[in-house]
Amino acid sequence: GDLVAKIQAFCRDTGQPVPRKPGPVLRCLLESLACLYRRSFDELAALAGREIERVYLVSESSNNLLHHFIANALNKPVLVAHPRAAAIGSLVIQAQATGHLKNSAAARHVLRQSFKTLTCHANPSPAWGPAYERFLELSGVTRAVEAIA
Repeated sequence: GDLVAKIQAFCRDTGQPVPRKPGPVLRCLLESLACLYRRSFDELAALAGREIERVYLVSESSNNLLHHFIANALNKPVLVAHPRAAAIGSLVIQAQATGHLKNSAAARHVLRQSFKTLTCHANPSPAWGPAYERFLELSGVTRAVEAIA
């Protein structure tokens, strides 16, 4: 369906400001995605029983705004690798398994030399905490971690 109309209707139905122009609609969408990432990573950290220190994304670097929003929402560095890095990673693992690469350090070196990685550092803002709490409230989840516990 019409994504813009659905976003506007949801905002209207939940008493939020309704974005009308493309810029605010896109920002609403990207910030919501970043909050969704945070909820997923909170759940993963709870399942793992430890804090996640950094996030690796396989993504086109053309959407740096989303990557920065994710870093800010998580308050963690986000390392963005080229989409082909996953395929190359499979080849590197096979090369290591067949003895063409000596160890994991050599495999990591090949991967680092194959593609440029973008690192997005978190720029902590006090606005992300309340925005995330509101996101959880509107999505019907009290806290992602509590849902697992």
